[in-house]
Amino acid sequence: MHLFSRRRASYTIETGLVLPVLTIVLSGVLDYGLFFNQHIAVTTAVREGARIGSTTAFTSNPVTAAVIETEARIEGALGTTSYTVTAELVGIAPNTILRVHASVPFTPYIGIASAPTSMEAELEMRLEDQ
Repeated sequence: MHLFSRRRASYTIETGLVLPVLTIVLSGVLDYGLFFNQHIAVTTAVREGARIGSTTAFTSNPVTAAVIETEARIEGALGTTSYTVTAELVGIAPNTILRVHASVPFTPYIGIASAPTSMEAELEMRLEDQ
């Protein structure tokens, strides 16, 4: 009976040592999984915004089209209105480039392990000839 209580005590001590470390690792896995999932959504939104802006006819404003599309996709994917989207035209025709940049704050789901606090994505796309 004495041997059984020693094993039980050692199991309790081992669990007490391993459980906090395991909790931190699992929270990090969850937070980084959420971060990468949202970062992919932001990157996709920026890419689609740049695509829409670069294929917009020259009679309308490609910068406005890119910003509107990117904002709509970020709001749809993440359900947030806390973001910054900028777009600008760089270069001289016929090699004009549309640059779209988005920055979205990130709040970790659990927050025990350290995680990034913001996500950024930027893409450049050449305006298509219309």
